[in-house]
Amino acid sequence: MNNFRKIVIYGVIISFISVILFISYYFFLSEKQNLELTKENKIKSSIIHSLTNAKKLEIKYFGRQLECVPLIISEYDDTISLSEYYPSQYTIAFLYSEFNCQTCVDSALQILYEERLDTLDNFIFISTYKRKQDLYEFKKMNNIKSPIYRVNNSELLDSLINENAPVFLLIKDNNLIASLLVPIKEEPELTRYWIGECIKNME
Repeated sequence: MNNFRKIVIYGVIISFISVILFISYYFFLSEKQNLELTKENKIKSSIIHSLTNAKKLEIKYFGRQLECVPLIISEYDDTISLSEYYPSQYTIAFLYSEFNCQTCVDSALQILYEERLDTLDNFIFISTYKRKQDLYEFKKMNNIKSPIYRVNNSELLDSLINENAPVFLLIKDNNLIASLLVPIKEEPELTRYWIGECIKNME
């Protein structure tokens, strides 16, 4: 009888422990799923926020015309008019600041290289470097062969740069911004699509 009681007691204890373990495991899985959902929702929220801000910039600057003589400075300190640079009806410019989100710039550069945008005659890098040494270091670090021009005396370009986001511009030869895109690192296909459509329009 004593043995039977012990077996019953052990059985109850084991059953109780099993229930506790099952409940604990259930709550662990639920908490893990909640954390994953929270993380996923944060990522989605971040993407939506980035897309919203990008669309605001597109609405704000689309169709705006650059100044009659927007000036840029070459790596050799030559000051030229941006319009003098245009080799065709359209020019694609990648405009960025040294203070932009570095991962955003890196992501845009990667797509830019994949689409071979930097090999086009009607493509130009425009940035804000105050020190040429910083410019050269950036070129070396990213293996950039094309020249990088610096903004000088352009209210609209300065305004765009102060938006704190890298941006692609499609500029017509009359200095009109025909299209622009703020590249979102979480949505690389959008950037590829924009570049592809711009290249088609220039053909």
